[in-house]
Amino acid sequence: MTTTSAKKAEVILGSDNYFHWEFAMRMTLARKGQLAHVQVVKDPAEITEAWLLNDMKALGLIAQGVAVEHHIKIRSATSAIMAW
Repeated sequence: MTTTSAKKAEVILGSDNYFHWEFAMRMTLARKGQLAHVQVVKDPAEITEAWLLNDMKALGLIAQGVAVEHHIKIRSATSAIMAW
């Protein structure tokens, strides 16, 4: 028995597709439970180790969704919202 799974093509941010990329990335972040990391600036007093770990996961998802030639624009980001 062979099983197949359809893998959905991801939208990679390029020079001319921000509108489509932004929606696809919001949906990806929401699916992974990370959407709040690009919607809310967290009060430094409320930041926990778990929140920081999840923020790095969100940043990683964003970085994976950006074309290599645009990595220079987010390379110095230390949080998901900075990369957003």
